[in-house]
Amino acid sequence: MFAKHENGALCLADYKDLKKGAIVPKSNELYSQVEEWLVTNSFQTMPLDFYESLKTLEQRRAELQQIRDDAHNAITHTLPDGSVYQARLKDMFTLQAAVGKNVDRKWVMLNNLTRMTTITELTEVLAFGDSEIERIWDEYMTAVDLL
Repeated sequence: MFAKHENGALCLADYKDLKKGAIVPKSNELYSQVEEWLVTNSFQTMPLDFYESLKTLEQRRAELQQIRDDAHNAITHTLPDGSVYQARLKDMFTLQAAVGKNVDRKWVMLNNLTRMTTITELTEVLAFGDSEIERIWDEYMTAVDLL
């Protein structure tokens, strides 16, 4: 199966000596195999996701990992007073340590300003961050299973 390409033909599926994804210029000796196929067939429309299908499992997994990491780095939690906390994966250890000390403390907010934060607020942010990290992980694993 072949699709027209500006330089000749694009192989959409393995055919004789041609592998899926190969671009076969008309000047190439293998173009005769394209012409042979065209005797009984016609050029196909290239599927929109064709190049995506050529990616290796490792490439697709790396893309999913990047999406997961970006989501982990974007976790925020807004309290009723409008204060926005970062609850990113990399913030969780610091949040756990702060909650473990069980004291109110100054905290750097998303807008880089500091404010006095209660242990109750930090506990809420920690719980929210934990649930978001778990949700993101579950979505990532579902996507990996579909590869």
